[in-house]
Amino acid sequence: MNIFVTGAGGGLGTALVPALVAAGHRLTALARNPAALPVLPGLTGLCGDLLTPATYATALAGHDAVLHLAALTHARTASLYRRGNVDVTADLLAACAGHCPDARFLCVSTRAVGQACGDYGQSKAEAEQLVRTSGLPWVILRPAEVYGVGRGEAVHALARACAKGGALPMPGRGRHVLAPVHIADLIPAFLAALTAPAAVGGTYVLAGDPIAYAELADAVARHCGQRLFKIPVPLGLVTLAARIACRVLRHPPIVPDQVARLLCAKDTDSTAARRDLGFAPRALDVDAMVRGS
Repeated sequence: MNIFVTGAGGGLGTALVPALVAAGHRLTALARNPAALPVLPGLTGLCGDLLTPATYATALAGHDAVLHLAALTHARTASLYRRGNVDVTADLLAACAGHCPDARFLCVSTRAVGQACGDYGQSKAEAEQLVRTSGLPWVILRPAEVYGVGRGEAVHALARACAKGGALPMPGRGRHVLAPVHIADLIPAFLAALTAPAAVGGTYVLAGDPIAYAELADAVARHCGQRLFKIPVPLGLVTLAARIACRVLRHPPIVPDQVARLLCAKDTDSTAARRDLGFAPRALDVDAMVRGS
């Protein structure tokens, strides 16, 4: 297949692009700096920007699928999330309708969907609705917290902190639930979503076994032979710290929206993905989480 990819340089993209090429697909990857993309047979970089549809629209012609990985995940305001997730998706869908109307559109979303999950979650809910009403053959994928893609993902950061032992700040009491999934289990599901007839018009949760934040921290510490002292931090204090960081730091480590995103209830039911995409997540691999692979 000829596949047009956005977000090829992100965490998921760096793992998915080589897998797609290895499966025999030909990729066009939209990037502001194509030189930063890996050199792979079957991968062509396209210099462009999702914020400027004129830089990529005509290049969509001739593609069999569009894999929309790009998203704005950390922003200070709702308007920035809207521009980066809703408006960009609307522009891409319009360009697809004009240049590759029969291409399957794979929208990579999140389990943190809706206003209860903060401004990011609301922007992703609106983007999903645009996809559903686009008239294109579409598939929506909602991966959980991904590990095995390198040390930059949030679950890897948590694992590294727990592996050292000692004191660990715990938002609330760490009761919020994660569902970590290994990238090696996501890739086959993504590949299946490109071609499975039953997938069109489906919204799929791709999640591992649910585990509370505090339980995951304890599991990592035990695996590494460390003692962990969990220090509950009131959620109001976490939110206040995030707001202050946004005011005084150019690149804050956390934005207020992330607190709601972390704590909101999220779907963990991957039954449909198991049925239609052959999704088969492994049991939690703490060692891989610590190693970042």
